[in-house]
Amino acid sequence: MQSSTIEKGKIGKKLSILAKSMGLTQKEIAENCQVSRMSIHRFFKGETELKAKELIKLLELLTLFSEKEMDEKIRIKTGMLTLKPPDPMSSFM
Repeated sequence: MQSSTIEKGKIGKKLSILAKSMGLTQKEIAENCQVSRMSIHRFFKGETELKAKELIKLLELLTLFSEKEMDEKIRIKTGMLTLKPPDPMSSFM
């Protein structure tokens, strides 16, 4: 299996280009990711990294990731349905 890697620091720069092309400001991105504008600025410059939950929010904002897409890829690759949390109302039926 071939792996795909992005050199450290380059992902922020690439996402910065995409965000700009979508007309998003660093302030809007920071608010969506629940981090400071300066954290986004430093991430885009390749000076720091985001935590996983912050990166996921950024990828969702840029429409590069959705849980639905991930579930579909898992289903296709494994033939399995993804796990869903149990319905709390099902125990009353």
